[in-house]
Amino acid sequence: MRINGHLLPSPSQQWAPFFEEFFFHTSRYYAARLHELQQMAEEDDARLEDFHASELTDTQRFVLSWMMTSELDKTHARNVLHVLNRFHQLDKKKL
Repeated sequence: MRINGHLLPSPSQQWAPFFEEFFFHTSRYYAARLHELQQMAEEDDARLEDFHASELTDTQRFVLSWMMTSELDKTHARNVLHVLNRFHQLDKKKL
């Protein structure tokens, strides 16, 4: 997959629905996907209410794409949530 000329690795089969939702468009299913990831990570307090996939930079997408090549398990789900949250916090500070 290419984004702005950069080749990104494909996510594992388990990450595919999250990849689409967190990378390209935040749809009406976003809340359900976030909840599903929170349950997997056992991180009910992760808050990304005003997150929009369109706000991710190419670098952020690149980092997350590599993370999503792994199997979807508690550790990897937790790591992705933490990275998304950190990116989101940094973006909010820019405003």
